[in-house]
Amino acid sequence: MKPVIIIAIAFVLLIPIPVFAQDVYIKIDELPEWAGHASNVMYLSTEAWNEGNEGLKFWVVEDVTDSDFMVKWVKEFGGEYVGYAYGNQFIEVGLGDSNCLNQWNPYSEWYITHIMKHEIGHIFGFEHDNNPDSIMYPVALNLEYGLVEEEYRLTVGHGQFVPFCTIKDLTSYDFSVSTTDETYGFDYYIVPSIDEFDKLVEGETFQHYSNKDCFGENWLSISGTCKGVSAGSGIMILLDDELTSPLVTITVGLTEIPNIINSKSMLTSKFISYQEEFDSRDLEIERIKGSYWESMEGKETSLEAFVEQLEQENKQLQDKFEQKLADQRVEEERKEMEKSSKGGGCLIATATYGSEMALEVQQLRELRDNTLLNTESGTAFMTGFNQIYYSFSPIIADYERENPVFREMVKIAITPMIASLSILNYVDMDSESEVLGYGISLIILNLGMYLGVPAVVIVGIRKKF
Repeated sequence: MKPVIIIAIAFVLLIPIPVFAQDVYIKIDELPEWAGHASNVMYLSTEAWNEGNEGLKFWVVEDVTDSDFMVKWVKEFGGEYVGYAYGNQFIEVGLGDSNCLNQWNPYSEWYITHIMKHEIGHIFGFEHDNNPDSIMYPVALNLEYGLVEEEYRLTVGHGQFVPFCTIKDLTSYDFSVSTTDETYGFDYYIVPSIDEFDKLVEGETFQHYSNKDCFGENWLSISGTCKGVSAGSGIMILLDDELTSPLVTITVGLTEIPNIINSKSMLTSKFISYQEEFDSRDLEIERIKGSYWESMEGKETSLEAFVEQLEQENKQLQDKFEQKLADQRVEEERKEMEKSSKGGGCLIATATYGSEMALEVQQLRELRDNTLLNTESGTAFMTGFNQIYYSFSPIIADYERENPVFREMVKIAITPMIASLSILNYVDMDSESEVLGYGISLIILNLGMYLGVPAVVIVGIRKKF
């Protein structure tokens, strides 16, 4: 069956996709308890294929021996893949990743469904299509996260910046914020970057989005939609200058809303003396100490324990707050470094040996991640290598999948190199000098195998004739 262009997402249901009328039996791995966001993915994906192909029906079976293919869920692939089809019998689909702020976030139902539709296409024998509008396009575009909910423990005069995770230049977000304090609330401002939060902390004027729902004051609980925010934006929550207890829990929920805005929200300026907020926090601590002393007169030991605990908690909060700011400042730099140094998967080796789980592919990945990227010289080498490697490797990998003879030729060609690299698994490379020494030695060894040996053979043949 020849590949065809399958129009992605909104158009899949409108354009027939040439798949033979048939009954298809699927064994679906049970979803983890935490993955309720993907509970409708199989229904939505199979219905899309049903609508495009009269007579095509999907059935769920309990026994894998009765199935045509099996679906397995993966919490995170940890590389460039979000889904994978092994031949026409097995599909793996990712449920989220840790690419935003180095913490795991779930993909949206829409995005997981998109991945599943693509992998089912491979099961039916469709190859990758270079048209970005095709469901068989090899890159899963328009990454979108689902509901991300976090809790933060804050005290008087403290604030929290929560970033939006998106790859879009312009997007919109549903949000919800609530506090456990039933009397004193919070202010919130959706701002274009963490830089605005830094300005607030430094006592400078900051900017926030001025659209409806994008800011508010004195709320105990609020939910809304802020439209037209740019990449790098986030929500800033500031506590009231009074609280009914030393610590409160702020719960923040965020969900990206696709395709509902085409213009950026206007910005407006705001000034808050945040230093006064910190001063009021200290006064609040003193007030709590005083009221507690009155109620616990004569119980010095209990009071001292209470004060010590309160001060420790506030110090921990302050340390965590400052560390969060530092982490967020370097996050973009870290992500760029990872993109340039770590790169993606071993495309040629994966296509040659048939799976990311092949021993040879895992060996290359472990050498890269656990050895080379742990040193500056190794990281520098991988940065330059990736710029060259990923300029041609996707083409070779695709041609390998289409041409078994070419795949065997590539296997013969790269096996000696992989065998030579396996030497590094048996040596210690804990310093820059050792990495450079072993690296240069391996380069010379491979030059000898790939250039020196053939040259000696050719010269020997020419002498005979």
